[in-house]
Amino acid sequence: MSTARSRRQRGFTFIEIVVSLAVLTLLALAVERTLTSAKDNERYLTAIRRATERGQQTCYEVFRTVSASRKLFQDDTLGQGYLDALNVTRLPMAGDSRLPIIDEVGELGPDAIGDPMTGNVLLFVEENDPAPCVADGAAGKLRYIDTYRFVCVYRTGTTVNLVTGSPDATDLVIWRSVPYPNRAQIAAIEDADELRDVVVDLVDRYGYDTAWDPGAPVESGFFALSPTGVLAGTASTVPVIDEDVDRTTLGRLVAAQVQLAPTNEDAPHRKAIFTVDEPQVWSPNGFEVKIAGASGSRRVWIHLVVESPAGGGRVAVHPSTMIASTRDL
Repeated sequence: MSTARSRRQRGFTFIEIVVSLAVLTLLALAVERTLTSAKDNERYLTAIRRATERGQQTCYEVFRTVSASRKLFQDDTLGQGYLDALNVTRLPMAGDSRLPIIDEVGELGPDAIGDPMTGNVLLFVEENDPAPCVADGAAGKLRYIDTYRFVCVYRTGTTVNLVTGSPDATDLVIWRSVPYPNRAQIAAIEDADELRDVVVDLVDRYGYDTAWDPGAPVESGFFALSPTGVLAGTASTVPVIDEDVDRTTLGRLVAAQVQLAPTNEDAPHRKAIFTVDEPQVWSPNGFEVKIAGASGSRRVWIHLVVESPAGGGRVAVHPSTMIASTRDL
């Protein structure tokens, strides 16, 4: 009996203690790695969900907006003139921005080599509700004048860095101009008193100071409206299309920890779809657009690629594609 008690009192040997500590250390490392891996996977899933939700929402917003377009501009003298006239100083366009070229007869598909038609800027006109103007107060006569806004969807740089080791984030802006009443409809009013009263109403009640001719180039398309009821007979020579800061949709991505994904031809989700330009020449870098079809039935292809940091050097990437149908004025 004393021998059994002596064995119980002897305790653990040094080797047993070392072995036990080693086993506990290995178990702790396994648990730590499991927890770290689970945490990393959760961060990655969160980044995927964030990129997917914000990317799809933004792509649908662009789709819905351009679907209501009444006039699309392309990369020609007319379109470039209007693009240059936009007052985008608050949110400047990225340096590699370009309008697409409308393919009047072709189908949506990759550009022909040497004939780039894909862009990463959308510029169009949306038609707003007509402005009911008092033409004859005594008789209760109204004139309804159509009004328009210019809308531009483009990439803009930021000072926010989301992905470590990469350049600062690039965001997407849906820029809207102040509204412009239809100049031709105003000029068509034959009665001088009615014309004066309509112009006064446009200026005083609606705050419009310029009318627009939808069929004219930018240098001859804008006409001043005076508070005394006069529609200018000559166009403004150096027009500036001002932003409506209350209607512009600021960056839709960066505030949600998402950014436009740089184009990478070696990565399936990042590569350009319709663009065949050499990457060193031009890349869409997250926003790729192409327009095809006649004026009465245009189709606007929108390809948006976004990314969101997931920590640990990983980045979640999500592409979204939609096709909008529009009709030009």
